[in-house]
Amino acid sequence: CNPCLSSSTTTTTTTTTTTTTTTTTTATTVTPSSGCATIASASDILFTTRTGISLSGAGLRGTSTSDLTGADFAPCGCGTESVISVVAGTNIDITTSKPVNGLFLIAQYWRGASGGPYTYTFDRYFERVSGFSSVTIATAGPYSLTTTASDYHNGVLYFPGPLTSISMAASGSSQSSLQYITFTDYCPGFV
Repeated sequence: CNPCLSSSTTTTTTTTTTTTTTTTTTATTVTPSSGCATIASASDILFTTRTGISLSGAGLRGTSTSDLTGADFAPCGCGTESVISVVAGTNIDITTSKPVNGLFLIAQYWRGASGGPYTYTFDRYFERVSGFSSVTIATAGPYSLTTTASDYHNGVLYFPGPLTSISMAASGSSQSSLQYITFTDYCPGFV
């Protein structure tokens, strides 16, 4: 997965000779160089299938980079990746631009300590791929993950498809602490 993210800035100039009009557009293009999630912004994530994804929730705080190596993330083979910063306790709606066969949610620093425990309830079935060793998972509806109050939690969840949306409701004390999420449609170590 590393390097997963390559970006370039493209400037396009269009000149029309009938009327002298010049339009300049600057955009950042993010292209995956392997199967890992790639993020251009909190509202535009591109996957290997070129599926766009949008997120909505009051606690989204933009993108950052984080080290996603180690046993908790090993099946996805990630390195230092772009992640979305999310305020702990935020409800999030995730929508893809077209159906995907499955979606991996990669989570880092999900709160247990500093205001936990938290319960994250999803509107659809999911499986734990890796990490999340000290959480409680309910995989018979309602589908939820509950953190312990003494740790920060890392791991990967898989939502089988086809799907176009996932809703996550978080309960626990609202606070300003950030935790990270990112997504991918391909995790080579998951069978």
